[in-house]
Amino acid sequence: VVGLFTLLLIVTMLNRSFLQRLKNFCEQLTAITGGEINHKRVQISGKDELGVLSSTVNRMLESLERSHHDLKAAKD
Repeated sequence: VVGLFTLLLIVTMLNRSFLQRLKNFCEQLTAITGGEINHKRVQISGKDELGVLSSTVNRMLESLERSHHDLKAAKD
């Protein structure tokens, strides 16, 4: 019984930690969708799936920023 309770406690803590990171990720993406992408990056670290997704989003933002800059320069 004690082992099962300990296991349940550990799973709950890990789940809560991941869910908090996911909530922070979503909040940061919501802020970025406000329109201004320059110099905004997602600040989620880690080597798990969420960390990889954050890195991918940041590379996408950098690409969008470059494209926006190039398009603006072409208009001028």
